[in-house]
Amino acid sequence: MISINAYYKHFQSLYGVVTAAVAAMPLISLSPILPSDWDSWIYPPLGDSSFMFKFITTVFIILAPILVFFTKSSKYVLNPEMHPRLFITLGTIALFFLVTYSILYLRVVNVVKDKSEGPQAVSVGFCLNDTIEKSNPNTSDLTLLQQTYGADEETITKLWTPGSLFAARLLLFASCTFFYILAIAIGSLAVLIDLLNKGTKLVT
Repeated sequence: MISINAYYKHFQSLYGVVTAAVAAMPLISLSPILPSDWDSWIYPPLGDSSFMFKFITTVFIILAPILVFFTKSSKYVLNPEMHPRLFITLGTIALFFLVTYSILYLRVVNVVKDKSEGPQAVSVGFCLNDTIEKSNPNTSDLTLLQQTYGADEETITKLWTPGSLFAARLLLFASCTFFYILAIAIGSLAVLIDLLNKGTKLVT
């Protein structure tokens, strides 16, 4: 049997290093290393709840490799003939969430240029309030944020309907988080299968 210590030690392999790099991305977005308009692609801006959402995503990222470890006795892991189907299925689902996230990002995330603070990425809702929409017909979200009203969180919550703002941010969070979970699960499975293929016989 494979021990969990041997499993985590095998993350020093190429598969493990790549997986760890993907897992670190949401944490990198918490630091000031990257500008806001760059790190928003790594993890979306979610208003005042950004830190909470990143914490939840981080918890799932930590749990993903652990859950994969407990599949070590599964027929999908032990049977080499099923590996291609397993990776293709997981990869397709991960790609779906990545594409979904990219579409949502382009729709509801705007990068506002601030002379004092530099570019700032913010997320908005799908629907403007009726009053704002009637007084600003055919005006882009970016124009409303950058030239008309401002891009602070209080202003955003007044410009867009609460329901559409909540839905947009929840979908951004879900699609981004599920992509990370699946990407890390794929990498962790590669680590586990590679370890099994090497014939490790450590006892749990």
